[in-house]
Amino acid sequence: MDSEDDLIWVQRCLAGDPSAFEPLLQRYHRPLFNLAARLLGNRDEALDTTQNAFVKAFEHLPSFDVNQRFFSWIYQIVRNECM
Repeated sequence: MDSEDDLIWVQRCLAGDPSAFEPLLQRYHRPLFNLAARLLGNRDEALDTTQNAFVKAFEHLPSFDVNQRFFSWIYQIVRNECM
């Protein structure tokens, strides 16, 4: 799975298939959780933050710029949530 695959899942999600978000969640949950855990130093807070970031990403998916990488976009959401 690569950035082009991510874009396909995003487009499917935007076209009305919310289940298309699941592969993105599965692909990126671990690295984003690890980021949050490093920044926050607390496993429980990192889990909550990661979950909140995925919810925000899903809610704001229409604002995603398809010229960006999805991972870069959601990575920044996690960083912002940690701050």
